[in-house]
Amino acid sequence: MDVGRAFLIRCPEDEDLVKFVEDFARKNGINAGIVNAIGTLKNARLGYFNKEKGKYEEIDIRGYRELLSAMGNISLKNGDVFVHIHAVLGDREGNTVGGHLIEGKVFVGEVFVLELRGEKLERIKEGSLYLWPPYREKH
Repeated sequence: MDVGRAFLIRCPEDEDLVKFVEDFARKNGINAGIVNAIGTLKNARLGYFNKEKGKYEEIDIRGYRELLSAMGNISLKNGDVFVHIHAVLGDREGNTVGGHLIEGKVFVGEVFVLELRGEKLERIKEGSLYLWPPYREKH
């Protein structure tokens, strides 16, 4: 893959961060990329994947939390843009919680998107997850 365009954008207040990045990627023709973000989220929902149950256990976080770090990627799933972000959120006492970002309304959101060009990056179903094919070294 090669590096394409880079975007540094501010997500509008009250937008869901994941949906905003997905819509941004669709509108800009980004099918593969890297996402980083900081800011503040309100009423976020994180997930922890329970392997035994084969699904995410959800963690509801009410109120405002600093988005200390969010990192993830953009790929395709079933032919459509799919954004996968993990986030660490902090409260006023410095306590943190992290996991898969299911949703979170933005109070302040500064987002970096780096487009990757080249080979198609499509998630495929493996058991209860959608994953990229494993890396195979080309000879």
